[in-house]
Amino acid sequence: MRKPINECRVALITTGGVHLPEQQPFDMSDDDGDATYRILSVYDKERFVITHDYYDHRDADRDVNIILPVDRLATAAERGIIGELHTTAYSFMGHIQNKHLKRLIDETAPAVARKLVAAQVDLAILTPRLRDLQSVRGTDRTRHRGERHRHGVRDDQP
Repeated sequence: MRKPINECRVALITTGGVHLPEQQPFDMSDDDGDATYRILSVYDKERFVITHDYYDHRDADRDVNIILPVDRLATAAERGIIGELHTTAYSFMGHIQNKHLKRLIDETAPAVARKLVAAQVDLAILTPRLRDLQSVRGTDRTRHRGERHRHGVRDDQP
């Protein structure tokens, strides 16, 4: 890095399928995933919902900091550990493969990178890591289909 971390503007990017209720949920009907992304204000974290069938996100539904550590980085900024938390976060659906991988690599990921550069972000943190997801109550998609979230409501609720 070109400057100390305590002078850096830090952004968050998640592959956890986080979005706002009024935003289009990630497409769970396509087995190859969804290469689109959502733009989030870190100030809206209490309203975040998750649409993702490829991991058990019950804990993250209760505390989004598990996969998008907004509060942790805000505290780091307050303590002078990082310069500041960028107020815009970006969310992808982490299960992207086959026909959508090229779009992710050639279009959507570079679009987010351009936005980060334009906002003078020095450091981006991508969460969660695959190993983190594997440690969370399994990653079997079929196990979580009945718990899919659409605008914050589970499919198995009336």
